[in-house]
Amino acid sequence: MADLVADCAGNFYVLNFVSGWLHKYSSGGILLSTWSLSGSSISASTSGNSLALIGNHLYCGGNAGLLDGLISGSTVSFTVITSSGLSPVQSDFAFCPFGANVSVASPDTLYHCIGSVADTLHASGAGPHTWSVLSGPASISGSGDTVTVSSTGNATLILSSAALAVCGSDSDTITIIVPPADTISFNSPVCAGDSLHLSANGYAGTTYNWHGPIGFSAAVKNTYRANMVLADSGFYTLTETFHNCSSTDSVHIMVKPTPLTPIATSNSPVCAGDSLQFTVSNPQAGNTYSWTGPGYSSAIQNPVRVNVILSDSGKYIVKATLNGCSSKPDTIDVTINPLVTPTVNITSLPALIPAGHTDTFTAHATNCPSPTYQWYKNNVLIPGATTNPYIDTLGTGQHISVVVHCGPCASPDTAQSNQLTTTGLTSPGLSKGEVTVWPNPASSVLHVETSQKVNINITSIEGKVLLHNTSSTPSLTSREGAEGGRVME
Repeated sequence: MADLVADCAGNFYVLNFVSGWLHKYSSGGILLSTWSLSGSSISASTSGNSLALIGNHLYCGGNAGLLDGLISGSTVSFTVITSSGLSPVQSDFAFCPFGANVSVASPDTLYHCIGSVADTLHASGAGPHTWSVLSGPASISGSGDTVTVSSTGNATLILSSAALAVCGSDSDTITIIVPPADTISFNSPVCAGDSLHLSANGYAGTTYNWHGPIGFSAAVKNTYRANMVLADSGFYTLTETFHNCSSTDSVHIMVKPTPLTPIATSNSPVCAGDSLQFTVSNPQAGNTYSWTGPGYSSAIQNPVRVNVILSDSGKYIVKATLNGCSSKPDTIDVTINPLVTPTVNITSLPALIPAGHTDTFTAHATNCPSPTYQWYKNNVLIPGATTNPYIDTLGTGQHISVVVHCGPCASPDTAQSNQLTTTGLTSPGLSKGEVTVWPNPASSVLHVETSQKVNINITSIEGKVLLHNTSSTPSLTSREGAEGGRVME
């Protein structure tokens, strides 16, 4: 007797117990391989054969029982799986429905609620039945066709049968799903003006029901409440429902006040090398403060940045924090000025200073912010002489100078001027305005004008007599001076 089976490549196999061989043919009928049969229960009287090819195993069944033939080399070696004769239905493998089991568990998927009573499982089909835990924290009570099961988490059970499974398997698996307990997650701290974000765990298909203060509600897994105020503090409760399993969890949310925005001040502008002082002018009890700026940070309420340099100029920001809640920032601009070296020189009008003549002296200061003046005569301070320009009358041989005191960022903060000395021109016995000399200074021509006849002596700074004469009045004459200059009398 013979039977036929095909493989996935389109080849087919013919088994002949009578002749004792297995042939493999291509889909076109060409003989590809031949194996001889060996092993027990090979008999010409075997009838009602059924044939199945799984890998290199050839299964056949009939009135002689169920055989497993291992295809290896040039032979097929058969061993007996069972010697019990199979009914015509059992021996016809093609008659078995796909996925058929000897035993089936009900329900196949069990949703077990944490804390609930044990659930019941039933077995149907040929027995006797055995239940066992394949994985997970499940426990089984009872035996036979009906048992109860409890679990604290997802698990897998297996139902086994002692009956021979010709069509399909002799076991069935049961999946236990335990919905997790509610776990609410939220952002913290929650400050006035912030948004509260709430989220939950759960499987697809879970329904959610949120409730909170002042009418808050939501029906989604993850939700939020914007622009929180102090009155929104309280309990937020979530109820989850999944396959008739319900659980509830609550969290208490305390909305914390946001601290006042600090008002920042400083002693800016300051000079390079100075200390930069920061102050919060509206401190609030319990607050902590943080300052940031160009290459700078501090957690002191009123910090001091010492020995500043020009690159420390820029924006400085301060924030206040109270119970984890931060205020809005305040910003100030800081200026660092460079150090400068002041100088001062004085001039007079007229430029030559005759003894006994009232002159105007002017100080010219550079690199001197906000200067103040103090005039000196013959290196002696002149009380009250603090104006610029300064008017004074010098006697013969006297000189005048000024010291300027400068404002911020001048180093040093004072500067000494040059000295101006009388020229030696005198007008003895004459009242103010009776003698006029010009230009002053003179290089080649000097004009002398008087209202009466006077003796005129002109002497150089070195003491050399340049002219000795008596003026005529009221007419003026001119002549060449002793050094080639021209003098008007």
